Amino acid sequence: MSANIVDTIMKIVKNFLKSEDRTTLMAWVDQSINDNLFFQGPPDRYILRLKQQFPSGWGNRDITDGKMRLETNSAKYDLIIPSCIGEIEGQIIDKYELPKECDCFISYHVKGGHINPHIHHPEPGYCDLRFNIFVNKTEGGDPVCDGKQEEVRSCDLTIFSSNKKHHSTPVKCGRRIVLSYGFYIQEDVALKICSKKRILL
Repeated sequence: MSANIVDTIMKIVKNFLKSEDRTTLMAWVDQSINDNLFFQGPPDRYILRLKQQFPSGWGNRDITDGKMRLETNSAKYDLIIPSCIGEIEGQIIDKYELPKECDCFISYHVKGGHINPHIHHPEPGYCDLRFNIFVNKTEGGDPVCDGKQEEVRSCDLTIFSSNKKHHSTPVKCGRRIVLSYGFYIQEDVALKICSKKRILL
């Protein structure tokens, strides 16, 4: 193995997100937060689920022709989805040779918000491979996977298997916005993908 290649639990791709897409997503997320379209969950975390991989899975929303039918307790919306969300998904699929089916959500944390340590438990022989794009990252809110904390910045992409224990540190100021894509795939397929990118499953 070359000395400059290191196997890692979490792969970080610096400056993955284009600046113009970041601007679009920031404005869209802020407007959606103001419109109360995100679902609040502890601790100080807001979630907007955009796409599900399986009809029986979590959420009941899906993107169709750039629109998402969103139902809340008080109203129904045809939420317009920025085209860059689908374009980024396609870019990830092409670059990493992934199957086309995936889930997608946006996570929004304010000061004090964090993710508690947890593990995803797919069916035997499967892996939940996650691609998290940090649309906005201030102080705190760093990802931790398998006990190792990583330092990331706005526009960075992290790739890891959520079969391993993972969480995030508390946000100290500002807001943490993450666009997440998850691919529920067979372990042998995931191993081939990760071996090319030096990611440990």
